[in-house]
Amino acid sequence: MPKFAANLSMMFQDLGFLDRFDAAARAGFKGIEFLFPYDHTPEEVAGRLERNGLSLALFNTVPGDWAGGERGLAAQPGREQEFRDGVDKAIIYAKATKCPLLHAMAGLWPDGRDKAEGERVYIDNLRWAADRMAALLTDLLQLSRVGRKQSAPERVPLSELLNEVTGLIVIHAAERDGVDAYTLVSPIGRQVSSEPDEAGLDD
Repeated sequence: MPKFAANLSMMFQDLGFLDRFDAAARAGFKGIEFLFPYDHTPEEVAGRLERNGLSLALFNTVPGDWAGGERGLAAQPGREQEFRDGVDKAIIYAKATKCPLLHAMAGLWPDGRDKAEGERVYIDNLRWAADRMAALLTDLLQLSRVGRKQSAPERVPLSELLNEVTGLIVIHAAERDGVDAYTLVSPIGRQVSSEPDEAGLDD
């Protein structure tokens, strides 16, 4: 059966942000999401979730100057540290709210500029963020076991999943640029190739 999360950035806009948690619960929602929580403390957001028995499904990393039209930093050359500081800030909120999923916003790319530079930055930033998120997910898994019968620890295969994603980015770039043997070696040593029979994308 489908489970729906209320997007508090889009719904109940006649109310202040924190009051939208109460409205979502009254409307029967068990889960919520939103664009950004950063105008409020992690404790305030976590408190509203707990008070209303809500779970937080997703929110975005720091987007840069949202009011000025920016829509993310993950693929923006020269702003790597700003992106990474934003990820660390988002993880503080994610840990406080027990949110297992963050959206790393790539940002807008200028027309006419070679995308290859942005793709390299995007891949490097995602790898860095994956290491940070792996620690968060391990912490959340530990919290989920409190008061429950202990079982074998779950392994979070974040590096493998990230390798698949970055491999697809590289393959897309290679196909776009007409490169035949564009390869990527992942941090865990697996090689992803743009050749269809090696990448498993021939169907």
